[in-house]
Amino acid sequence: MASTFPSTSPSVYAQTTGATVRSSDGQVFASTVQPQVTQITDVRVEQGLDGVQVTLETNNDRELQISPTQHEQVWSADIADAQLQLESDQSFQIMAPVDEIQSVSVIPVDANNVRVEIVGETDAPNVQVVQTAGKLTLKLNTSSAEAIQSDPLETLPAAQINAQQIPEPAESEEPAESEESEESEEPLRILVTAERFEESLQDVPISITTLSSEEIEDIGSINTTSDISRYVPNLNIFKREVDTVAVYNIRGLGNSFLGSPAVGLYIDDVPASEFISFATNLFDLERIEVLRGPQGTLYGQNTSGGVINIITKPPTNEWQVRTLAGIGDPGIYEGRLLVNGPIVEDNLFFRLSGAYRERDGFLDNVFLDTDPDTRQSFNGRLQLLWTPAEDWDISLGATYEDVNNGAPAVVSPSSPNLFEVEQDFDGEADTNANTQSLRVVHRAPDFTLTSITARRDWRQDPYIADFDQSPLDAFRGFVVQEIDQFSQEVRLQSPQDSASDWRWLIGAYYQTRDYDTEEAGTEFGQDAGLFGAIPNSIDRQVADLDNQTYAAFSQATVQLSERLSLTGGLRLEHERRDIERARFFDTPLGSSEIEPRVEDEADWTELLPKLAVEYRFSPSLGAYASVTRGFKSGGFSPNSSDPEFLQFDPERTWNFETGVKSSWLDEQLTANLALFYISADGYQVLRNFSPNVATLVNAADADIFGLELETRARPTEGLDLVAGIGVISTRFSDFIDPVSGQDFSGNEAPYAPALTYNLAAQYRDPGGLFGRVELQGTSSYFLDDANELGQDAYALLNARIGYEWARSGVYLYANNLLDEKYLTAGFQTFRGVGDRRTFGIQVKTEF
Repeated sequence: MASTFPSTSPSVYAQTTGATVRSSDGQVFASTVQPQVTQITDVRVEQGLDGVQVTLETNNDRELQISPTQHEQVWSADIADAQLQLESDQSFQIMAPVDEIQSVSVIPVDANNVRVEIVGETDAPNVQVVQTAGKLTLKLNTSSAEAIQSDPLETLPAAQINAQQIPEPAESEEPAESEESEESEEPLRILVTAERFEESLQDVPISITTLSSEEIEDIGSINTTSDISRYVPNLNIFKREVDTVAVYNIRGLGNSFLGSPAVGLYIDDVPASEFISFATNLFDLERIEVLRGPQGTLYGQNTSGGVINIITKPPTNEWQVRTLAGIGDPGIYEGRLLVNGPIVEDNLFFRLSGAYRERDGFLDNVFLDTDPDTRQSFNGRLQLLWTPAEDWDISLGATYEDVNNGAPAVVSPSSPNLFEVEQDFDGEADTNANTQSLRVVHRAPDFTLTSITARRDWRQDPYIADFDQSPLDAFRGFVVQEIDQFSQEVRLQSPQDSASDWRWLIGAYYQTRDYDTEEAGTEFGQDAGLFGAIPNSIDRQVADLDNQTYAAFSQATVQLSERLSLTGGLRLEHERRDIERARFFDTPLGSSEIEPRVEDEADWTELLPKLAVEYRFSPSLGAYASVTRGFKSGGFSPNSSDPEFLQFDPERTWNFETGVKSSWLDEQLTANLALFYISADGYQVLRNFSPNVATLVNAADADIFGLELETRARPTEGLDLVAGIGVISTRFSDFIDPVSGQDFSGNEAPYAPALTYNLAAQYRDPGGLFGRVELQGTSSYFLDDANELGQDAYALLNARIGYEWARSGVYLYANNLLDEKYLTAGFQTFRGVGDRRTFGIQVKTEF
């Protein structure tokens, strides 16, 4: 029985990962080294539900230059700059695959040209040409499909091949253009590596949203991780007060300021362990994948809500220089530079990229006559790829980020103007981060071994804000903190091109994290006496939280039949948490320790299973169902002075999901639907003890259910339509607030709008014109557990228009075109506000 795992493209995998992909006998299918002439390494003729399919696999992802024509009973196509390199022979023919087709032949025309010839029984067949990276597919629509539905994906037997009847190569003729070929369109096929194997998005049995490199560039405004949420149903990322701090939430499961993340962030297989360090600038991306639901059986770092998986573009063997420059309002200046090329031809490559961006503030400080919330950032990335042998890839990456923010974008709850403040001090929030990673991949005939070693350092110094939010010099808050993380992940998995009915992965993960608060607290100014505080004094604390994670994880999928597959997974995780904390009060006369020192530790061990089933009704329609256990570790709060609230417990969930994935109209329309229910025990919520002191507590239970619907359509060449809708209900089923004693049962969880949606229409004219318009919005949502502070429904309108030629383009853009005003955070003493309207011009070019 032939395996029916979704077909994959080795060459895209190579381009994405910097890998060299080989078959079990050592033949190279793809690598980052692209030859001048494309080799056709395999020809297959298969029967599907829609007819016969002829597949030509190549050794790279170059687009084949194909010139089709038809005459009487014969459809033929010449492929330029190609060679036929088959294992058994230098030509291919199969006779009478179905009643309507006499023969299918693939033959060399000359040294660098190949011809495909399909002879119909009475008329030339109706052929649809589909090109994807590393593969050319010819779809022959025949009426014989109904007779073979009992075994729709069976490869035709080799006994039907008659190499003796292959005609001698003829001299190349100038083919006539085929109207049918001109009208054929590229399918809406998206390749992902969400489940650690490259496959079509439509074949992945989970709820996932993917943004390709082309779409990211066309959008033009995905500058930070916070911008991703506008394009993903049920993903909510709310900036708290500065670009470097945000609340991340998938399906109502979020990242708090003190606990382990429910939403994971990976950049090139390197996890960010503490969500406060998630916010980073994005540039030179290959793909963004957002996976909803627990992913602990496939990823080293456990996540109960989902994963944001970001893949940057890898180094290649070709020289490339790309630039982007932009200017806009308010005071926007941006620039990007990329240089890529070989250091040692065919063996060692580099990719150096960087981005700079700054803008003026949206707020108006009427007391100092300033716009305090300015933003400035610089990012750099260096990647090296070494391929010492065809079955080895060694990647070294290093990144650096420096962010200089002005004041937090917050206003007083009593302010009549959402973007007006009156303060004696603007404040600032500066961060810098650096990451080093080593990725080693070895491909053997029976397995692939991957090792990722990474170190990540993130530092915030300083964070200073006007806590009294008035012209008085009363209270200033400050924080200096650093996160130092080391992680090691090892994965062993079945080969990418395995023909087995089993696909498997096992892995081990270790992480250690030191979260060091060097100082945090409140500085009392000369006017503090008006509020009963001691002027010119400081209330500060220091804390050190050490976390260690040990995990083993595995997942396997078995093909039970041509249509039915079963997936099982298991994760064993051990978490250890340690805290040391001290609090001091400083005056001009000296410093004193005002609370007993805290030293404590705790650990948890958890077993997390997963079970999923998938059924393919046809190659274009499939359904799945899964149940998964989720776990979010407990921990300690460095802010709590009450021993009762020093420690919080884990959050555990059962996640049930069912979905349908479908494609229609020759893959020009895709529609994916997912329904889910989550039962949460010990739901973690952030509670305030005082205006500036918060800790985590556990609500007893929460019930979450909802859906995601995503569609893509290409009604005509150049026109793309995208729509995504997320619906969710997140309520506490049993929650007595331990701080106030209030009953919050039945309340909605914060930062989880009941409705999120994104709509986009884009048109690219062959003559060079480009246009895109987007509408993104949410229903109303609450910003606190008491459901006292909230934000009404709002929608953001974005537009982008440009002209493109060769490898260059110029674009005009406007984001939040209608200047919608909305809240992104709410606490007792401040309200966080969202970005206002921005517009500008960008110019990009490539050499």
